[in-house]
Amino acid sequence: MKLLLLALLLPALAHAGRVTVHVCTNGYSIFNRPPVPDWVEIEGCDMNECSIQQGDTLNLRAAFAPSTTHYNLEFYVRVFFTLIQVPIDQPPGLDDACPLIIGGCPIRGGEGERVAEVDMLVDIPNVPVAVTVRAEVSLRDLDTGNTVVCGGVAISV
Repeated sequence: MKLLLLALLLPALAHAGRVTVHVCTNGYSIFNRPPVPDWVEIEGCDMNECSIQQGDTLNLRAAFAPSTTHYNLEFYVRVFFTLIQVPIDQPPGLDDACPLIIGGCPIRGGEGERVAEVDMLVDIPNVPVAVTVRAEVSLRDLDTGNTVVCGGVAISV
């Protein structure tokens, strides 16, 4: 499950489909929710369905337009089953998001759309039945602690 979330915000190559992106609600107050990505593409998914299997490699891309300048960024992944957060280990390589953003860092407010890309191996526990989880990926500023952008995607495992 841990890598499943990372796939949310990050990469896409051939035949990636745009998925429905939800506002991150868990852990944010109704008055202080971060913006959602402009779009998210996940290879093999579309607006209606996103299913993954153990051992798959997820190819994802996400676009966002920062309103302020940021120098040091990380991605942070959370998974929820209904409203309950599922404890996961953070996927490796997310503590420095700059190499995953086309053009790297800094990202400057007002410069327009930036795109983050990631490929990841899905490493989730085997479950006897299909379940749908909500994966949320935040792009956070390490200098201020603020969330730059956060998107949630429903994924069937």
